[in-house]
Amino acid sequence: MQDICIFCEDSLMYTYYEKFKEDSPLDELFYGRAQLESTFSLLNFSRGTSTRKIVHQIKYKNNKPLAHFMGRKMGRALHEKWKEGFPDVLIPVPLHPKKFYLRGYNQSELLAKGVAHETGIKVLVSLLKRRVHTQTQTKKGKYARWDNVEDIFTVNHPLRWKNKHICIIDDVITTGSTLESCIRKLKEEIPGVKISVISLAMAKK
Repeated sequence: MQDICIFCEDSLMYTYYEKFKEDSPLDELFYGRAQLESTFSLLNFSRGTSTRKIVHQIKYKNNKPLAHFMGRKMGRALHEKWKEGFPDVLIPVPLHPKKFYLRGYNQSELLAKGVAHETGIKVLVSLLKRRVHTQTQTKKGKYARWDNVEDIFTVNHPLRWKNKHICIIDDVITTGSTLESCIRKLKEEIPGVKISVISLAMAKK
């Protein structure tokens, strides 16, 4: 069964970051902010595109088949990106329990399960927890976004992941503030941890 129509499929704006030999714009986004093993985003995100419609269906409409379908697309591309070996575990950016209760699911976890289907990487939702319920990031500027997410995460049983390679997955990366907060907390708590970042989409500047 096809989970997106042929027209939408043909109009998707792929980044092709898995083919880049030099640093991608997503790598550049984290320059001076976080040391990462690798980054990847499947699609470019902008208003009025098929990508935006797909993200909206996954993020707000609980479209699980579509999330799994797009996650599998990510996973297939990551086979080319991670030719030298996959990370040890895949961590969806966590929602606060209140937001999870209201929404009923975590869209990043849905995507992660699709990636796992193609790569065999274990999905772990218990390692990183969001301890503060923040306001939506959608209409905030870069600095307001960072203030909104600074020090909002906690790490469970950090020593179990000493010297491991952890991959964080998000739906859409804009300024990278939420991911930066995740990365900082993981590096503070886990000795020798290596971190990669992936997402379904990255906002075009």
